[in-house]
Amino acid sequence: MALLVLALVPLLPGTASAAGRCAVLVREGTLETLVNRCGTCREVRVQRDRPGNGFPTHRTVMLREGGQAPLPFRGTGSTRILSDDPCEKGIRDAGPLTAPACIRILPASRTGPLLINECEDCRSASIETRERDGRRLTRSYSLAGKASIPFQNPNALDARILSQSPCKP
Repeated sequence: MALLVLALVPLLPGTASAAGRCAVLVREGTLETLVNRCGTCREVRVQRDRPGNGFPTHRTVMLREGGQAPLPFRGTGSTRILSDDPCEKGIRDAGPLTAPACIRILPASRTGPLLINECEDCRSASIETRERDGRRLTRSYSLAGKASIPFQNPNALDARILSQSPCKP
């Protein structure tokens, strides 16, 4: 009987091995990112279960060939890939699925760290800082094209860019 159950497990949906998939889930602390290991566009459906929630959350993410996408899930819970399918015909030529990375943090200058927009257009970014007391704070910044601003937070141990996008008109 136990042998029969073990033989059926690979046939259940959502249990296929990561070796046969293009999309893989990469975890860094509490952050999760989908990474496309293949040379084709992929449509990936993920499910997030949180303790105490009655219903899981589902998201569908389009990944360009060799691309990656951060998932919006934070905190405790488990995430799994439900499906990993090729994109619909024509999506490959639809242009970039995410905006280019224009904003970066220049670690040290004479005035301290700088937040720099390397693109011509206005960009918004969400920056997470880790404070000395262990808290994580998220702040939003908007920078005009080719602009830079001092990025100073005396209580921050480090900072990272969570997301960025074009400014809203």
